[in-house]
This record gives sequence, C-alpha cells and structure tokens, in this order.
Amino acid sequence: MCGSQNQGTPQIKVSVNTSYLPNGGLQDFGNVQTLTASNSVDIKITNVGTGILNLAGNPPIALTGNGATEFTLTNSNITSVQPGQTVAFQASFTPKSAGAKSASISIASNDANIPNYLLNLTGTAVDPLANFTYPLGSYSAKDGIIIDTITPTYTGAILSCSIQPALPTGLSLDTTNCQIYGQTNILQDAISYTVTATGIYNTVTATLSLQVLPVAPSNLDYHIPNNTITLGGGILYTSPTPTYSGSPVSFSISEPTPFFSKGIFLIFS
Repeated sequence: MCGSQNQGTPQIKVSVNTSYLPNGGLQDFGNVQTLTASNSVDIKITNVGTGILNLAGNPPIALTGNGATEFTLTNSNITSVQPGQTVAFQASFTPKSAGAKSASISIASNDANIPNYLLNLTGTAVDPLANFTYPLGSYSAKDGIIIDTITPTYTGAILSCSIQPALPTGLSLDTTNCQIYGQTNILQDAISYTVTATGIYNTVTATLSLQVLPVAPSNLDYHIPNNTITLGGGILYTSPTPTYSGSPVSFSISEPTPFFSKGIFLIFS
C-alpha cells in the first residue's frame, strides 16, 4: 500500500518572485558590479499535479553552462514536492570578471511532460570606473586650428562627463566619453580643468591643463605685381590690404627711415 502515496500525476510549475516562467524561460539580473553579488531572486517550485513531484537530478537542482560559476544557488537541496505544495530556493548573480554571463538552472523530475525543466540565467558584470586620467596632463591648442582630440584613459564604463571651468568657445567636451575636440580663436595661458566622469556605480575625476597659443604669422602678401611700387610725385598712394596667415600681434618694416621722410608713411593695422 505504500506505493499508493504517489498515485496521481505530478506537474511542475516554476515562478520567479511572483511571475510564472515556462520551461526555457529567462531570468535576467541586469548589470552587476564585478566581484559583488546581485539581489537574490526567489525561485518557487509548485506541484500543481495530483502526485508527488520527485526531483531526480544529482544535485536535484543544478547550475549548468559555461557561466555556471558566475551564479549562486541557496536552499536548493529540494528532493520532493507534495501535490499543491510550493517550495522556494534562491538564485543570485555573483560575477567574477567583467562581461556578459549566462547559465541555466536544470530541474529534473518525474513530471512526464517536463522531465527536465530549464530556466536560463543572464547578467552583465561591469567593472567600476577607475584609473581615469588624461595621459599627457598638459595640452596645447593653436589659434584657429582643429586640435588633436584629447582622449582620457580609464577602466570600466562611462555614462556621462562634465568639465569645470567651461572650455573656451569652439572647444567641446564629448559628454559620453570625456574627449575634448574642436578649434578656438580665444588665446589663453595654461588653465587647469577638472573633468568629472560618472559610471554606473561611481564617479571619478581627472585634471588637465590647456593653453591656446597664437600661430606664427606667415605668407604675408600685398598682392602687388612684381612686388614693385612706382610712385609719382604728389600723388596719394594707398597699397592693397595685405593678407597673411597666423596670429601677428605687430608689424614693422625694414626700409630706411629717409624713405618715409618725403611724405610716405606706413600705417599698421
């Protein structure tokens, strides 16, 4: 008569917290900092059948897959579930290295319809933001010339960036990766800037200095044919406006002074 205790048909039903998950369902733990543990989830086994549900695996509830060691089960030594009974165990994501991880929970039982229930587990391990720095420390830009992008180095992942004080007009901070780029016409001595980078789990800062230098003048040209001026007596002459490159701050001429003593003047502007 002892065998009559298990007459009927067992039927497994699995839910995570309060949500039912069919065979092959997914529990995603999202982002978790490397070398820490996620919040655990309750995984409940309910026997909705009429016979005793016997778990047949060894262990009865097993973690399988390449990422099995990145997840942890507790209170999982369950061997049987009575009809109408619900028992629970816990699962958590405990990543040991950064990156996407996956595994499966396998529950083998005497349920004829689902003899090997599988629940897939996924999670992404993220390193905290660290080692944030601008390698050169000091940088120079030149008046009106596009700068080489200033790029920080770091480990982890950046969500957003900010800088204080504000960069000179024309230079910008990429708020997704903390790179500095662009061009400016505003000259300045070296100024210290603090860049704040925010990650998923923490905030870090780095400092750099930036100066904007004038460009050495070049290509001065009056656009005069043969570079020769022929003047008639008593005639007012105005030369063409010269063109040049760079950022000159003053002008001078090397002609002898007597050349200008006869009513000829050079105007600098």
